[in-house]
Order: sequence, then structure tokens, then C-alpha cells
Amino acid sequence: MGADETAPLLPHGTASKPDLAVPVAFGDTPNTWNGSLINCCAGCDSTGWGSCLFSYFVPCVAFGQNMKRALNLSALRQAVIYVLLFLTGRALYLWSSQAVHEACPPPQHGHHGHHGHHKYTGFESLHTVPLPGSFSETEMGDHRHMSPPPMTPECHQAMAALGATYSLWVLLAVIGIVYAARRRTQIREKFGIAGSRMGDFCAWCWCAPCALCQETRTIWSNNVCDGVWNGRTPVASADASYSVPAVDDMKVDYKPVDAKDFV
Repeated sequence: MGADETAPLLPHGTASKPDLAVPVAFGDTPNTWNGSLINCCAGCDSTGWGSCLFSYFVPCVAFGQNMKRALNLSALRQAVIYVLLFLTGRALYLWSSQAVHEACPPPQHGHHGHHGHHKYTGFESLHTVPLPGSFSETEMGDHRHMSPPPMTPECHQAMAALGATYSLWVLLAVIGIVYAARRRTQIREKFGIAGSRMGDFCAWCWCAPCALCQETRTIWSNNVCDGVWNGRTPVASADASYSVPAVDDMKVDYKPVDAKDFV
């Protein structure tokens, strides 16, 4: 043992106070979305089922809550934006489609009048001319007696409204996909979740309900609140008022041991 055993283990002045003000996390923060995109009920637990049902039945509310908890945005404003971009165009198109059914007369038939109750939708002419050799002579006779009805002004207006609302629906849907994908990218970059902008856009483009459910499930399971990722496990908190004395402040009174003290 050539080393000097009387030398201190640490050189003088190298010890420092541990920083107890920094919280210690028991576990690593996940850097992926909770569950796959198509696994809407990941884990089949209360969080998985709850986020799935919540996102499916009230998607506007789920989207607004996600933006508030993750990005500190107004939940009401984000919910209204979701309704305008994803639900308004579809509702207008369905209303226009119903107006076409009511405004346009049914197709005119000959001696086979059992089809007379069917409303003319404007697309009946696509099915009135059969392909050669696809029908028998009797069936061909049925189609020969079919003719599109005369278009009334009301029907023309309803068809024009149907085309306009369909175009508006597609336009709003594209804008909504781009907007929601941008918000998804902001969440992913803020909390260090793996992915790409193209992946965020494809997720909302291919399956918007699945993307919304995945975001909701991830935010719920990791206790994201006020823009803070708290994680699934509790974080140890230390009292900042407590401090460990430095080595220089530790004074030990040394007294030689006398054999008489043990008699």
C-alpha cells in the first residue's frame, strides 16, 4: 500500500452543495404518442376508452380541451374553429342534398310505375342507359320507358346549391386538415414527441378522428395541464429551504483516545 492513507479522499474545496431545488423524476418522459394511430382504445383502460368516446361523440370539445391543456389556447375558440372547418361544410351539404330530393321530381316511367315513388336526385340519368348485353330484352324494355323528368327552376337552384355546398365542404375540410396538422406539430415539437410534419398531415388527412383520439389519449395519460408535461409517474419535490452544509463548514472535535476511559 504505497499510497498515503492519511491523505483526504477528496481534495480540499472540491465538495459542493447538491442542488435540491431541481426536481428528481422517477422515470423517463415518453417521447412517443400513447398508442398507435389506429388503436383508438390503447390499453383498453379507462383512459383509452374515455378518450375514444370523448373524441368520437364531441370532437369539437375534445379538440378545444387539447389545445388548452397542451398549448394554453382558448378552448372555446378552438372548439368553434373545429366546428367551422370540419362540421359546417358537411352539414350544409347534407341540407342541400335533402333540398334536391324535395325540389326535383321523380323520374318518369312507362307502364312500370312501381318506381314512381322514387325522388329524382339529378344523377338518375347515369343509370337509365344500360350497357350493351348487360340486360335481357325484357329488362331493356323497362329502361327504354325511363326518361329523366323536366328540370324545374327550383330543381336547377337546388342542384346548383348542392354543387356549391360540396365545393365549400371540400375547401373547409382541406383547411381544417392543414390547421389541425399544424397544431399537432406544435404539440409534438413542444413535448419532444418523435415524428415529422408530413406524418402529422397524413394522420389528419387519412383518419382525422384517429389523430384526434391519439392526441387526447396522450394528453390525458401524461397529465398535460397548462402546457406542462407532468408524466405518468409522480415527481419528487424537495424543500428548497433545506441545504446540506459544505465540507468546509463541518468541524469535528478530535480527542485522543485514552485507555483509562475504557477501564
